[in-house]
Amino acid sequence: MDGSVYNPRMVKMRAHRIFTYAFAAILALSSALSGCLRAQPKLHTWFHYHGEKSLRKLEPYKDLLSSVSLFGNPDRKFVTQCHGLQLEVYSLVSGPVENIAAREKAAATIDAYIEKCSALGLDGIDLDYENLPAKYRGAYGAFIAELAAKLHDAGKKLSICVAYTPGMSQPVPNPGFYDPELIAKHCDLVRVMCYDKHLASQPGHGPTSTAPWARAAMQYWLKHIPRGKLVMGLPAYSNDYDIRPEGRGRQVDRASPDTATPIKPHWRPFEKINVYRYADREGNPRVFYASDSKSTGAHLETVGQLNLGGFGFWHHLAVAPATWKVIRKTMKAK
Repeated sequence: MDGSVYNPRMVKMRAHRIFTYAFAAILALSSALSGCLRAQPKLHTWFHYHGEKSLRKLEPYKDLLSSVSLFGNPDRKFVTQCHGLQLEVYSLVSGPVENIAAREKAAATIDAYIEKCSALGLDGIDLDYENLPAKYRGAYGAFIAELAAKLHDAGKKLSICVAYTPGMSQPVPNPGFYDPELIAKHCDLVRVMCYDKHLASQPGHGPTSTAPWARAAMQYWLKHIPRGKLVMGLPAYSNDYDIRPEGRGRQVDRASPDTATPIKPHWRPFEKINVYRYADREGNPRVFYASDSKSTGAHLETVGQLNLGGFGFWHHLAVAPATWKVIRKTMKAK
């Protein structure tokens, strides 16, 4: 014996310290492993089919893309070519409220979608019904459930485009005509349209998207939808306004104004967008809210921080070369 006196209190304190250090180490290791195991976000984009040259617009990005949602009138050959690039292919569909509200019309619409998948060899349907009155929530939910069941029986998938509406930001959120829990249950992809915060065609002016607003949109839907299903839909177009009293706004597939000489933007650090004030060729004052590589980089930070399943653009053909560089750098860094 060394003559030391056994002290239960000291033993307890040492044990507590050892446990505290071990627990902290486990948390640190868990956090590190979580970061390493985060899934690579997938790029799901909307694509405007425009004939034989369409495939050439996809080929340079085949290493990044996971799926395309087609609007226009593609043929089976093009769908097969997309499959050759290892892309899933959806058909973007919409229509009047009668498509889902009237029982017989809804059944015929669903049958037409199933037939379209079969005829073109599609992987699924991408629903894009927008701005329906809230009273159609039940009808739209039933439509989704029946369509999903028939698609899944045929080995196909259901994607849906959803918005972030003003009602969703209220203290008691109002989802409008959406049923988020039903969407989570039946849909394979949920594409949140993080754009049209300000519609260029409406009075006033503002950006189509901002980083805080788009993050709030994804956080709302994350409360209802598994993150692996969530796609953050980003704009590849900008809002350009004639700011005279009688002036009008317009959406433009550009990342900066069309001016004879380059002009510098003003960066808004909270919204994380570039804004240009300039005069057009007739000398009229304009303001341009840019969707560009810098604003896209801010949105992609949200994708990573929220560990979302993917992101995409409205639409693929409008994405600027500088923005593709940011996308590629972000995805390769993962």
